[in-house]
Amino acid sequence: MPRVISGKAKGLILKSLPGKATRPSLDRTKEAVFSILQDTYVGGLVLDLYAGSGQLGIEALSRGAERAVLVDQSGKAVQIVKENLEKTRLKERADVYKMNALSWLKGSGKALEKSFHVIFFDPPYEITLAELKKLGPYLEALLAPGGILVVESESHGFPLEKYEAAMPNIPLVKHCKYGSAMVSFYKISDETGA
Repeated sequence: MPRVISGKAKGLILKSLPGKATRPSLDRTKEAVFSILQDTYVGGLVLDLYAGSGQLGIEALSRGAERAVLVDQSGKAVQIVKENLEKTRLKERADVYKMNALSWLKGSGKALEKSFHVIFFDPPYEITLAELKKLGPYLEALLAPGGILVVESESHGFPLEKYEAAMPNIPLVKHCKYGSAMVSFYKISDETGA
């Protein structure tokens, strides 16, 4: 069972979705991700797109993020996100949307351009380049100057070029393999925001 690793809600066990529809991040992967991010999210706004159980957004809130937006198209996932936010007493600092990623990015997300310090992006591993290219420009527009996009993908046959082609204006700064997952960090420039 996933748990909150650090911060206000440290040690609390989070519910996760049964079955193989989602891939909860392993605690060691999550700990490594937040170690790399250090305090990028503190006091800022975080987006957890394809949120699943919401554990990345919740971890960021626990560690000091000002607010988190969690988006998932699954009704079951959204219910579990809400239960996890209730359990961790972080629901007042979170907005939860039951929508597919592209619809949210085109709708509610548009009003939040250049707002997010961290975006957690964990789409289905089988996402196509065509789908990524639809999402890429919106993700770029949402990152604040100095903001970081954290992408989780499969480590076997890692399709790095697929993400670089979809988001050419966000340079890759680091990628790490954790078991069957690859986590990549893309960062917007501090100066220009592009």
